[in-house]
Amino acid sequence: MTAEVDFTHHFNYTKSMPTRDDYIGQNNPAIFKYATDNNLIPDDVLDSPMIQEEDLKDLANTAFANPYARTYPCHTKAACVNSALWDAATHPGNELVTANIKKMAAAQGIQAEVDNIYNHFAEAFTKAAAANEPQVKEAAYALTLTKEDGTEDHFFNITEAQDTIRSAEEADRQYRAGNIADPYFRKIASSLVGAAAEQGVPQEELPRSVRAFGTTRVPDPYMAELAVRDFCKRSNVAPEPYVQEVLALQAIMEKAAAMDEAINGASYIADKMCELNLSNGILPGVEDSPYSLIFQGPTMDEFMKYAGSTVYIMDVPVPAEEVINIPATTIDTQFAPQAGQMIHAAQAKLQEETADAMDKVAAAAEALSKLSPGAARQLLWVLSQQ
Repeated sequence: MTAEVDFTHHFNYTKSMPTRDDYIGQNNPAIFKYATDNNLIPDDVLDSPMIQEEDLKDLANTAFANPYARTYPCHTKAACVNSALWDAATHPGNELVTANIKKMAAAQGIQAEVDNIYNHFAEAFTKAAAANEPQVKEAAYALTLTKEDGTEDHFFNITEAQDTIRSAEEADRQYRAGNIADPYFRKIASSLVGAAAEQGVPQEELPRSVRAFGTTRVPDPYMAELAVRDFCKRSNVAPEPYVQEVLALQAIMEKAAAMDEAINGASYIADKMCELNLSNGILPGVEDSPYSLIFQGPTMDEFMKYAGSTVYIMDVPVPAEEVINIPATTIDTQFAPQAGQMIHAAQAKLQEETADAMDKVAAAAEALSKLSPGAARQLLWVLSQQ
């Protein structure tokens, strides 16, 4: 039960009723239920009978927090607590009544309990008001450039979904007009694609150029060599400088220890090839962009999905599910005990529920790498027969 819902409901209810402005005779129990759920009512008050209007007839005016209207009785601890609850929850803003309730609570030794009631409801009202205030989202942009004086220029708004769609269309127009160089367009497109994914914008709603440049793919330096040679022939430019960069990329990727390192290296080479295009007077274009020529592999999502479901045995990719499905009887009868233990260990690693998919296949591959060459070949044969 949330405070703001209960308060609003009860406040509207009591305002529409031609009756007292305190809790006496009210038939709506929402406030008191909320107070009970939040441990605001002392046990001895909970055990006390609810005060009725006939119980107030013989009381002096001074027994009420509002002596003029004879409302908000505080002649007992229970009456004082209930009056405080009603005053704090309905929030009428009568400062004199509130002050008198607190004064009479102090006289009866329950000041801490009553202060707790007022503090609780004040905090709840503050939170409810803050929750209902419209949230202003901080503006976000696909590209931000810092000038020499330290000020920033922002381009291509991606704050909301509709902003992202409009910015993607504008970026596409500017790129096709030759106003944005490939390296900048790739950064812009990456931000646009990322924002669209977070905002639930279907990729199909983005221009093809934005999708092509903004979707991270795995670099393929060997297919890139063929593509670059063909590009140079069609563009009537000397292929040697371009091929030299691709060969450098091949060396970089052979030494790369992780995919991030390979992608960074490929981006660096693509940037250098963009400079070659510029010096050769070649205008940017989606198909002939160095990024399109180099990043010809699967998307990173496809790559990660494949990598997370594939175990390498003697450099042979094997679906992880196939390793898991090897029957225990096959392992125990066709492999030596030590080799069998390694295969069982690999199966256990692949079936760990809490581990990351990449971590699982890496751990399984590590376990199987300890097999002797003969046992590894035997395992590949068993897998081929499944």
